[in-house]
Amino acid sequence: MLELYFIYFVNNKSIKVQSPEVTLDDVSKLISEKVSGAYMRFGDGDINLANGFDDLYQKSSAKMNFEMKEALSISGNGIMKCLPIHSKLYGHSKEMTPGYHLGDDTWVIKLMSKSYRYFIGEKIYSPIALSYCLVFNVPKAISFLRIIKAQETIFVGNNNIKYEIRSKIFGEHIFIESPPRNSYEEIDRIFMEIKSYLTKNKFLLIVIATGCSGRVLQKRLIREEYNCFILDFGSSIDYLTSIQTRQWMIEDNNIHSEKISFILDNL
Repeated sequence: MLELYFIYFVNNKSIKVQSPEVTLDDVSKLISEKVSGAYMRFGDGDINLANGFDDLYQKSSAKMNFEMKEALSISGNGIMKCLPIHSKLYGHSKEMTPGYHLGDDTWVIKLMSKSYRYFIGEKIYSPIALSYCLVFNVPKAISFLRIIKAQETIFVGNNNIKYEIRSKIFGEHIFIESPPRNSYEEIDRIFMEIKSYLTKNKFLLIVIATGCSGRVLQKRLIREEYNCFILDFGSSIDYLTSIQTRQWMIEDNNIHSEKISFILDNL
């Protein structure tokens, strides 16, 4: 039965990944209205970890596998789950090309075959919404970042991101350090540090850039039912700090200090 549903699911032409712009609009609305929830950027690494395989920056473990499956199963009001399935089959923006956010149909079907059961009845959002707009729709990206900067924020990420840059993006914020690799090994410490700042009454924005373990962190916080929205910022933080960690950054001919300075100076 599941196999038959999968055949229907991956070939259903009504299933489309939301555009980067629609995704940013929906995230912005939730944050502006102070709705508790999360923007969860699942990718092939998360799916591999859920199935017992290592990711590039995170070793697998039985506990990690279990928690990742729990994270994939999260749903409800305020929850936005993403998959990197921009393709001819599931939808893409005109600027997307192979190797530049556009997936091969065969590859995305393979990814869907491993993850579709977690997205039945769910909207599938774009995981590259901000990174795409930073390149192709700068006004939209700036508008979104201004909404982020207006919030009371906790940022969880690598300490190689200078305070001067973090403060331009997030304003005055609480910083919690996460290791650049295998951050799941410190997830208990990170989780407890975040919890020490949270209450049921005061809304906080939690921005994370912690790789695959970030989805597990989101899951744990969602289950605690705190008054917060957890935003997975992803590799956009690298772009804004001029660190080229992804192919889309390397292929973007506009990645230079003047453009990034323009974005940061207009927040």
